Amino acid sequence: TSTTTRPAETTVVSSTTSAPASRSTSTTSEPAPLPVGGTGVHGRVTAGPTCPVERPDQPCPPSPIAGRVEAIDAAGHTAGKATTDADGRYAIALPPGAYTLRVATEAMFPRCPDTAVSVPSGPPVAADVDCDTGIR
Repeated sequence: TSTTTRPAETTVVSSTTSAPASRSTSTTSEPAPLPVGGTGVHGRVTAGPTCPVERPDQPCPPSPIAGRVEAIDAAGHTAGKATTDADGRYAIALPPGAYTLRVATEAMFPRCPDTAVSVPSGPPVAADVDCDTGIR
């Protein structure tokens, strides 16, 4: 195997067409296969609120976000990147270390906060990003 200093290639988590219509809204997601010894980060990018008033009989769950997730290392370099799938899921292969996840979208809203994540030498770590739609 060879080693490169380029950022990890874009990893897209694919949805299957045979998936049920309703999907789990848990805060963890199944990790995609990650190279680099199996270390990295995976998660889901969502935005809320999705309506101005949420009532018990009419919930307004967060919506998945289409965007690009970049993992920025301590030196400010892009260490890896991914594009979210239709359910807002992403996975990035990264070596162990501290990173900041940055989500870029095509529009002014939603606004997604930079999210700190520490990738251990063990299995991939889950890091969901909760964005703000600006609805009030």
